[in-house]
Amino acid sequence: MAERARHIAVDARELLGQPTGVGRYLLEVLREWTRDDAFPHRVSLIVPAEPSTALARELGGRVSWTLVPGLRGTAWEQWQLPRAVRHVGADVLFAAAYTAPLLRMTPYVVAIYDVSYFAHPEWFGPREGARRRWLTRVAAARAASVVTISDFSAREIGQWLKVPPARIVLAPPGAPPVRPALPAAGTTVLYVGSLFTRRHIPELIRGFAQFAATTPGARLILVGDNRTSPRIDPARVAS
Repeated sequence: MAERARHIAVDARELLGQPTGVGRYLLEVLREWTRDDAFPHRVSLIVPAEPSTALARELGGRVSWTLVPGLRGTAWEQWQLPRAVRHVGADVLFAAAYTAPLLRMTPYVVAIYDVSYFAHPEWFGPREGARRRWLTRVAAARAASVVTISDFSAREIGQWLKVPPARIVLAPPGAPPVRPALPAAGTTVLYVGSLFTRRHIPELIRGFAQFAATTPGARLILVGDNRTSPRIDPARVAS
């Protein structure tokens, strides 16, 4: 029996501005949806600002954009997003960044990539950590399904948020298409992504130092904003 077409609304804030890991994950999901001719569903991307021309062109006519002007923070998510979901008449909302509107509304699926603010609250400021824990706990409890990217995260979501395994969907990120690499002198280890305390930057640097001691010309390159808290200075760790 053919699957009935649904209308999916997407909280697409993470596609705007400087891309992060969440934004990249969401973009790759949308790329898969839009390149698959067998994908039967209608997709509405809800955003607080205009997307870039390149992004709108890439996703083409397989999605529609709904602009709801405002700041892209919690207030927009909790008040303007649910109104927009009702306005477009969606059957379901995909909340791609840990949290979702608390108001009773259209069924939704929430993506929770990790629960470090539960397991390691010391990595977050008191106000930010409390906000994340409260919103994520409620979002997970009310979601039809919780999407995550690894077995480890699935276990922690079950442990900290008490989500039963039957409601957790494992959807790990895939590798992007391989592009021809430029010749490199020596061995280069490349880290790409924001620097968070939970990503064990000092351990990476110390591990690389052991490797570099036996590999002449080896280099470690870190690419990303330093968002560690308490702040970690990679240069000082490496010295």
